Formats: sequence, structure tokens, C-alpha cells
Amino acid sequence: MMLPEPIAGNIDMWRKDIRSANISSVDGDVSNADSHRDNILHLMESDQEVQRLLDLAVEKSKEYYLSASIFRPGDESLKESALAALDALASSLEYAKPNQIARNLGLDWHPKPRG
Repeated sequence: MMLPEPIAGNIDMWRKDIRSANISSVDGDVSNADSHRDNILHLMESDQEVQRLLDLAVEKSKEYYLSASIFRPGDESLKESALAALDALASSLEYAKPNQIARNLGLDWHPKPRG
């Protein structure tokens, strides 16, 4: 299943934030990680697995953003961990169900069945 555009767009923007993070963008990137999570949760029924992976993606993203300093770019292994967490989240979102807000906005998608 393809993710609906608002969710896919948030995942894409989050990836872009990770790939382009630098010391001058750290404050915004840290805040954006929370916003991306909130925007995704706003449109779907949460379940424990999706929530766990959202929290992990936020945690790994923030670890990477905060690893940057004025003297060096962010730690590359932390960057890869953040991107891997985001990939796992994106895969799990294929099973997520739209909530009433999403349906009211005409974003009623058909998730993959679990199992």
C-alpha cells in the first residue's frame, strides 16, 4: 500500500531534515522531529507498534541532530540509525488505519492487514 500523501509527505520531509541537518539547523530540526510525529499521529489510529517506532524515530533523529557541533558535522552512524528508524516507521505505517479526522478529510486509505 502506498501511504497517503500527508503521511508520505511528512516522512519525506523528515528524511530531508535528517539528510540536510547541520549546526545552524539543529534547533529547528529537533522541533521538526516532534512536529512530524504529531502530524502523522493526527491522521491515524495509533497502535503500540507504530507509537514505539514513532518514538524511536524521534529519539534517533534528535540524537543525530544534537551530535553536530560548530567544529564537525553530525555523526554519520547516528545519521544512518535515524534514517533506519524512519524506514522502519514508514514500513509499519502501511498497516496503520486512518482515524476519523483522516476520513473526514477524505483520506480513507486501506492499510495492509497484519499477520
